[in-house]
Amino acid sequence: MSDKTEKDEKLVEVYRARDSIQAHLFAAELEEDGIECQVLGDPLGIGLGGNTLGWSTAPQIFVKEKDALRARELLSEYEQLLLTNHDRMEDDEEDSEEFDDPENEEETEE
Repeated sequence: MSDKTEKDEKLVEVYRARDSIQAHLFAAELEEDGIECQVLGDPLGIGLGGNTLGWSTAPQIFVKEKDALRARELLSEYEQLLLTNHDRMEDDEEDSEEFDDPENEEETEE
C-alpha cells in the first residue's frame, strides 16, 4: 500500500502558449479556478525576444495529472473567450473606419 504525496504527483503538459504573456495569463486563470500549475520554458522566450524558435520552445503550462482534464477544458474556454473578444475588437475597428465624419469629407473635397 503506497500513499502518493503531493511531491510524487506527476505533472503533465496541458498547453503550449504563443508567448510568455499568454502562458502567464492562462496560468493565472487556472489558479483562479483552483488548479495549481507551472509555466515552464518561459525564460528562453524572454531571452530571445519572444518565441522565435517555434512550438518546441514555446512556454508550456503543466498541471497535476489528476487536474489535466479540467485544466484542458478551462483552457479551451479561455481560448474561445480570447477569440471572441478579438473578433469583437476587429468588428469595432471596422465599424469606426466605416463611420465617416461629414465635416472631414467636405474638407478633403475642397
